[in-house]
Amino acid sequence: MKTMYCVLVLILLMTSSLFSQVPRKIHYQAVMTGADGETPMEFRLWDDLTSTNPLNLKWSSGTISINVKKSVASVILGKPPDQPPITLPFDVQYYL
Repeated sequence: MKTMYCVLVLILLMTSSLFSQVPRKIHYQAVMTGADGETPMEFRLWDDLTSTNPLNLKWSSGTISINVKKSVASVILGKPPDQPPITLPFDVQYYL
């Protein structure tokens, strides 16, 4: 009976990891000195650190309104319906 219980727990643990996924959202916080209230911003993910070539642009939030409280801005990137979902593979490095 103990062996059967151990096998059942092992199978349960193995199947739960098969269905896990990486979240497709990025939590971003920033300090914005001198700013409070609603501030329009646009966030972009690039595959090159210094390029502004549109071919290197991989994702854009579009212009969204960020609530800044006590000079701290916090946003979840890729959160519908305000922004398009982030469907990029996270096996390479991106730059914000």
